[in-house]
Amino acid sequence: QEQMYLLKIEYEGKTIETYGFIDTGNKLCDAKGKAVILLERSLFQGETDRLPLVFHCETVSGKSLLRGFKPEKLLLQKDNGNWISLSNAVVLADIGKAAYSAILPAQINAFGIIFKG
Repeated sequence: QEQMYLLKIEYEGKTIETYGFIDTGNKLCDAKGKAVILLERSLFQGETDRLPLVFHCETVSGKSLLRGFKPEKLLLQKDNGNWISLSNAVVLADIGKAAYSAILPAQINAFGIIFKG
């Protein structure tokens, strides 16, 4: 079973708290090459067509455009309970019904920032 991590995302005066897991297959990046976090579209309360970032995405089911944003604050809770600040962009996607509502990039795991200590 995947390890779940609590995320707090603040954007335009609203806060979203949800759980995400690290997906080593999540290779989606912003224009500068920094990995992004995928968030279930239904959690976002707002007009998605007006979000400032557009991402070109290619999956096994085809190509699509996804909308995203840069949160004012993005926090991830580590295994030891401490919170760390992240600077990744958040992209809205249809994740579907699952135990998680966010997909974290593998790079977060590679830097070891979510592990104990």
